[in-house]
Amino acid sequence: MHAFRLFTVLLACVMLPAESDAQDAEHVVLLHGLGRSPRAMKRMAEFLKGAGYITHNVGYPSRDEPAAKLLEYLGARLDPLGETADRVHFVTHSAGGIMTRGYLAARPDYPVGRAVFLSPPNQGSQLATEVTSYALVRAVMGPLARELRNDPNALPRTLPPPYYPVGILTGSQSYSPLSWLIPGTDDGIVAVEEARLEGMADFLVLHRNHTWIMNSADVQYQTLHFLKHGKFRHEITDESQTPDSKR
Repeated sequence: MHAFRLFTVLLACVMLPAESDAQDAEHVVLLHGLGRSPRAMKRMAEFLKGAGYITHNVGYPSRDEPAAKLLEYLGARLDPLGETADRVHFVTHSAGGIMTRGYLAARPDYPVGRAVFLSPPNQGSQLATEVTSYALVRAVMGPLARELRNDPNALPRTLPPPYYPVGILTGSQSYSPLSWLIPGTDDGIVAVEEARLEGMADFLVLHRNHTWIMNSADVQYQTLHFLKHGKFRHEITDESQTPDSKR
């Protein structure tokens, strides 16, 4: 694992843009999941910044407002970037992927490049369906949690397919006592099958947990690889393996 982390640091240094190319560096917007903050995406943002991207680790009040209001909130922060940047990628966690899908669906002319969604409930969440039946959960998690249920009329399943390349990376490691509520293999929150999305460019499952999937070295490497090449490296599925050892 230490060898892999060293390799990713060296890789990021090699990929740093030359000073004369700084103005041409590409942007990456990072969005956290429900109940989280930009701190959750800090390590991923630092990794991508080290690889030469201009990063925007955006926070939004995910537990305070319904999706429609949250999308307005994101619009006020992301629309100006879309008016000035030539290319904007997105890297998101969990509900952040649903917010990105909703945001970009209303902006077909946005200069979006590629998107990597980490553990997104694209088919809706069975866990959200179960737990938001309790008033206490709804009070704590806010209206967005209810909108992530797996009802055919709920938000995730009513958004259109993406018009931009999407790579979906999800986990199969769970420590959650609630996993029995989730169908099939899951990461403690989202089932593997719930993460799939019509029109996705690539799909990869790693043995990682939902909460901290973005901090794993192999997830960071695969995210970078998709942003640069539009696909994951499926022959590398563990952070103990270095990318160059598989070439």
